[in-house]
Amino acid sequence: MGPPSGGEPDELTVGETPLRAAGGNDDLAGADDLLGMLRALHTGTRIFSSSRMGTVMGMRLVHVDPAAVVPAGLRLYVDREEDTTVVAADIRPSGALTAVLAALPSLIGEAGVAPGDDDPHCSRLVDLTGW
Repeated sequence: MGPPSGGEPDELTVGETPLRAAGGNDDLAGADDLLGMLRALHTGTRIFSSSRMGTVMGMRLVHVDPAAVVPAGLRLYVDREEDTTVVAADIRPSGALTAVLAALPSLIGEAGVAPGDDDPHCSRLVDLTGW
């Protein structure tokens, strides 16, 4: 990874991401999970400890801990003509976004939870990050 004009190894960064979760979990990370981690790695400022850094072929090497990289979420605000309340839906942009958007009208009919004071823009919050 690096700038489009990055032709020199010291301008590039290599990320090493395990495909299996630590702790004996046999589940493999899917392509959506990996894309979400990459997006999260490139969002905002990241500080890595020296124990997670190295070099390979002249490039910076970052040993990525999937548990420490949480893909950014997206909150959609939805209202319906027959209802005056606004429902917020938390989704993963790295997930099956097209399927979630297609099913959204029926999914927001679920109970959801009151968002409390955290979000004054909606009356209910539906968590679809695992959908």
